[in-house]
Order: sequence, then C-alpha cells, then structure tokens
Amino acid sequence: TAEALKVAELVSACGAHRIQAVIIADDIAYTEATFARPQVLRQVLFPHYEPILERVRATGAASLFHSCGNLTDVIPDLIGCGFSGLVACESGCQDLLKLKQEYGRDLTFFTGATTEFLEAEAFGPELREPFMAQVAALARGGGFVLSTPCGISTPKQLERLKTLYRWVDEA
Repeated sequence: TAEALKVAELVSACGAHRIQAVIIADDIAYTEATFARPQVLRQVLFPHYEPILERVRATGAASLFHSCGNLTDVIPDLIGCGFSGLVACESGCQDLLKLKQEYGRDLTFFTGATTEFLEAEAFGPELREPFMAQVAALARGGGFVLSTPCGISTPKQLERLKTLYRWVDEA
C-alpha cells in the first residue's frame, strides 16, 4: 500500500508536466498464463492499480500496462482497473488477433514487430507479406501501435525495426 501511494504521488507530480501516457510495468505472466492465479491477482495486486489509475485519468494521460506473457485471463480485470492499453503483447503466447477483436474497443495494443521478425535469418520479401498481413489485421479499426514486445537490444534489431516501419509507411 505504501508503494502504491508513492507511485500515485509520482503520477500526480508528472501530471503537472502534461504527460501523454503512464506505463505500469509488472511482469505478471509467462508464456502459458499468469504467474499467480487470476483470483489471487484480483485480491492482492489489482486493487492497488485503481488509485494510481484515477490519478492518471486526472492528468488526461493514457494508462498503459506492460507485462510479457499470456494475459488473456486477466485482460477484463486490467480494463476494469482503468488501463487503456497493453504494451509488450507477445503473439507467441496469445492470440493477438482474437484479443484485438474482443477487446479492441477498450484497449490499444502495442505490438507487431516480433522477435521472430527482428531476428529472422532471411529478411526480405518473404517476410514482408506475413508481416504486413498481421499489421493490417491488428490496425483494422484503430487501437494499434506498431512496436516491439521485446525491446531493441542489438544494432541489427534496430535496423530491422526501421525496415518494418518503412514497409508500413510505404503501404
């Protein structure tokens, strides 16, 4: 509780500087499911988000949740807490298109430039078509920001990400 109050105070202080978004990063999942049962997260973790997100809303900023892994079972809870977007959505452990269809009215999904695209041996026209199809499906109706779910850790990944953005700009 003390930590949640400190975070809420920090959000309020940042709000004075007209922030655009707040990302709360709690890695609560792995590839199969959440680390703890959803019921435990509902009792122990999620109630702490509500006062923080009230302050985020008061600033007019977006409230984004970052967690690697499969969040499928708790996405309605995250929406209920007041999150407006999910950062680091991994396609390898959850069906992003299904999640976008189900929750796209309530959430913006930050994803699309997967590790597979950034690390592929062959990186050319053979990857462009499946990548562009995925981006088109995720972008349909809005609520999508092309980003990496894993970050950038090498110059090669940065160059590849630039290529992905160029492909989208050219489309």
